[in-house]
Amino acid sequence: MHHKQRIFRWIKQHVQDSRTTGEITNLVAVDAQRLQDLTTYLHALWYSFVQIFLSLMLLWNLLGPSCLGGFAVILLIIPLTKIVAQWMGEKQKHLMVAKDGRVEINNEVLGSMKVIK
Repeated sequence: MHHKQRIFRWIKQHVQDSRTTGEITNLVAVDAQRLQDLTTYLHALWYSFVQIFLSLMLLWNLLGPSCLGGFAVILLIIPLTKIVAQWMGEKQKHLMVAKDGRVEINNEVLGSMKVIK
């Protein structure tokens, strides 16, 4: 626990004074989660092409040229996926604001409890 406190103090000293404790805590948690998710997403860059190629190959053996309709659907869904990802990004920003407030209140409550003790 002491190590985490040192890291937190270092971050607080090197980040602009406009950031609250809740915002910093939230940013550290989000960054840690993104690093954890990075390995999965990096693998998706190569295995998604392999999956599509193998699926098309197997479908070609079963259906012939009509499997190209399925490939066309995949290509048409790509722009829709981008739109949904942008929408989710906006919702994530609103969620982060709410989390910042919640973490800040929790830190104030815990700090007050320490003072009372």
